[in-house]
Amino acid sequence: MLRNGTKKDLYRINITALAKRIGRTRTWVSLVINGHETSPVTRELIASALGVRVADLWPDKHRKAA
Repeated sequence: MLRNGTKKDLYRINITALAKRIGRTRTWVSLVINGHETSPVTRELIASALGVRVADLWPDKHRKAA
């Protein structure tokens, strides 16, 4: 579903369907995806629904120390 696991690719799917799938509103999902709101729980739900890691979608927010 995602090509290279980027946020831009989220727009290849229906945001409304994704929101329903994870039990959040379309507006909230859009705000989180676009970085206007932060919600680790919602990010986890989105990543899980898409079958990718949170760090694949938000790499700058989830860097782990080596």
